[in-house]
Amino acid sequence: MSVIASIFTSFTYYPPVAQRIPAKIPICLTAILIRVVYNIAVAWEYNIGPLNAFTNVAYIYALGYAPIIFCMLIMCIWARIEVNEDLQIKELRREAEQKIDNELGIGPGQAQPPKGFASENAAVNKT
Repeated sequence: MSVIASIFTSFTYYPPVAQRIPAKIPICLTAILIRVVYNIAVAWEYNIGPLNAFTNVAYIYALGYAPIIFCMLIMCIWARIEVNEDLQIKELRREAEQKIDNELGIGPGQAQPPKGFASENAAVNKT
């Protein structure tokens, strides 16, 4: 329910650029849905649950554990493929700072302000 509420909130309050849902989200939601349906089925049918000693192990692993492992693998693989947004924001900030430094005449390794800067402040303070 909280995932659905979060998606609804994203569609309602965020700009259209943020409304693109990555493919990993529906894939993982489908896997989690399989797990939830299995848990509901276990509540009604004791013969397929993990508490029954004579249950076919394929039910437990294929419907209980595999969807979660599949979801974790999808997220890990997708994280290696996608560009890290934090690093992207840092790079944009670094470029903006470099542009501002160039406009102000501050270069790398230059700790002092430009030459005319100190004399103009001194003239203003004397009056």
